[in-house]
Amino acid sequence: VCWVCLVCVVQEACIYDRIVIVAENCGKLQIRTFQGTIKQTLDIETPIICLTLNTCYLAAVTLSGVIHIWDLNRR
Repeated sequence: VCWVCLVCVVQEACIYDRIVIVAENCGKLQIRTFQGTIKQTLDIETPIICLTLNTCYLAAVTLSGVIHIWDLNRR
């Protein structure tokens, strides 16, 4: 299920603690509050094809085959 976030289409979204992690089709990850405020934007060079959350670790797989992993406890 895709939904539109301002001007780009959201591919996937995850919820962690009190934030929403949004993967956009243009290769960006946005960390947002539930009110919609953008806390952080992570630019990734290629579109994200898979986004998964396991306890405090967020993993994103890009179209070029690169896996990015972040520890959300440290943010």
